[in-house]
Amino acid sequence: MSLPKIQPSAVLCLTFGLFAASGLPTKAQIRSVDEVVPEPAIVTEAEALTAETLLLTNAPTGEESTSSETGDAEEALVAQQTDDETPERINYSFGVGATVGLSDGGDTALGDGGFSIVGRFSITDNLSVHTASVIGDNSLFTAAVTGGAPIRNEEANRTLVFPFAGAGVSVETEDFDINPFISAGVDVPIIDKLTGTVRINTSFDEDGTDVGLVFGIGYDLFSLF
Repeated sequence: MSLPKIQPSAVLCLTFGLFAASGLPTKAQIRSVDEVVPEPAIVTEAEALTAETLLLTNAPTGEESTSSETGDAEEALVAQQTDDETPERINYSFGVGATVGLSDGGDTALGDGGFSIVGRFSITDNLSVHTASVIGDNSLFTAAVTGGAPIRNEEANRTLVFPFAGAGVSVETEDFDINPFISAGVDVPIIDKLTGTVRINTSFDEDGTDVGLVFGIGYDLFSLF
């Protein structure tokens, strides 16, 4: 049994008949394949190569990342070693104390004893200027350039004791006589920025020799700035 052959003209008439029945213009019903399915964007080989080159250029390599991390670690280690190796030093301490008179050969407050003001200015790790004033009858101001060798705890990186000795001048406040003076003692860091001191001070004048034992405690004033 053979099927009847359908003529193309009949198919065309049937199609236009359906379009007319739907009430839409014929041109609105017919769309090209390009309108229904948009044409995909064509990427040329040159554009693809350029994009790949940019990605490779901007992407950090493993070697650069490792080098950067190594550099940061080395800088941190150097900074830590610098902090650890920086010696602890008293810059300028100023404080109060008392003097116990050990002789009455002279006529100054150093031999009689009294309230004291003590100080120390560090020039280097081993060279300092120690000052002391004794307040009383014929008050006395003293200053000596001293040398010393700090005794340190290397593991804790701090000074335990700083023994010193030196010479300078003493000035009497009553008549402003200037006389030779010697001093010897120890400075002991107590806590951070706070230092204790014990000294034997000796002043030589025309009337005799005055000797006094000075106790004091000072604060590192440079830490305030």
